[in-house]
Amino acid sequence: MNLNFKVFLLLSLFCFFISLAADTEPKEVNVPLNALKSAIVPGWGELRVKDNMGFAFIAAEVATWSAMFYFKEEANLRMKKSQQFAHNNANLTDTKLDNDMWYLLSRYNHSGYGPGGYMEMVVKEAYARYPHYNQAKERTEYINANKLDDDFSWDWGNRENRVKYRVLRKESREQDDYALAVSGLIFVNHIVSLLHTVNTTKNYNKRITMQTFIDSELNPNITFCIKL
Repeated sequence: MNLNFKVFLLLSLFCFFISLAADTEPKEVNVPLNALKSAIVPGWGELRVKDNMGFAFIAAEVATWSAMFYFKEEANLRMKKSQQFAHNNANLTDTKLDNDMWYLLSRYNHSGYGPGGYMEMVVKEAYARYPHYNQAKERTEYINANKLDDDFSWDWGNRENRVKYRVLRKESREQDDYALAVSGLIFVNHIVSLLHTVNTTKNYNKRITMQTFIDSELNPNITFCIKL
């Protein structure tokens, strides 16, 4: 599902809920049920009781969901861009990596034992954890537990390539953070609309009056009117 289709779907829902405002029959509205509508789709409950604030809540819902889709899409694109950059510049021997492996590529210039390498760090860590001469077995076990598969290696060639890769990954994470922040706004929009609907529905019900009468054919009738 691409971004354009997601936005189209949101706009379609927006138009659908605007159409709900066409129901003009005045009658008492169940407050909890109407509040639940706004909890599901902000603005739905407001439109039911002819409160134009419903349009604002729905517009905010469409805008925030669209923004979240956008940031998620950007995060994925930038992460793919960083991985493609690694494929082209890090001499990878394997391209099917998990998140931990992609992270290691951003930390170390190469996978070997030389300066700036991942295995150099592992050996140093092993000696830091088990510094005594009689702990050689523990050091060896630690190194074996953390070493890479024999068929996997990388080498950036220079630090500049690795730094550029890190920047691309950072940009992707930033887009994910923006998406998370927008999801918080979506939650707030639902809560505020729910609370607002409770209040407006109660006020709406207070303005409803019921009239009963018998027509010329002696049929009982009930009508509801709303005080503007």
